Amino acid sequence: MSARAAGGGGDGAGRGRRKPLAKVSLSSLSAAAAEAATFPIDAVKTRLQLHRGTGGSGGGGGGVMRVAGELVRDGGIYRGLSPAVLRHLFYTPLRIVGYEHLRSTFASGGRDAGLLEKALAGGVSGVVAQVTRLLKDQTRTVLYSEFHDG
Repeated sequence: MSARAAGGGGDGAGRGRRKPLAKVSLSSLSAAAAEAATFPIDAVKTRLQLHRGTGGSGGGGGGVMRVAGELVRDGGIYRGLSPAVLRHLFYTPLRIVGYEHLRSTFASGGRDAGLLEKALAGGVSGVVAQVTRLLKDQTRTVLYSEFHDG
């Protein structure tokens, strides 16, 4: 086993910068994969809720299978996936990498972070990510309405 593979030696100059980039990239990739895997289920759920809201049965009688079939027939099972994936490409790394950074910042003197510090790190990173997401969504909505209103 080489010294570099064992974690020692090598010119570690670029390793410190690559680690956060790798975390951001991997958290973005995993969030995109999770969104793509669960998106069809969410599409069916949303369509069922809309059917219920408009007075449709939305329930028994093969409702789930019927709605899923309609979505597949209409080509809508993955309609809207791109914005959902793009949202997670920014939102998830902010939460995950932000939490890890804050947790290690709160843990001082080489000790592990306590429960309160971990909860605080999770809360702060979640709030920052959520505010960032809400600002992006609000900006998108305003731009969309201005574009369509003329």
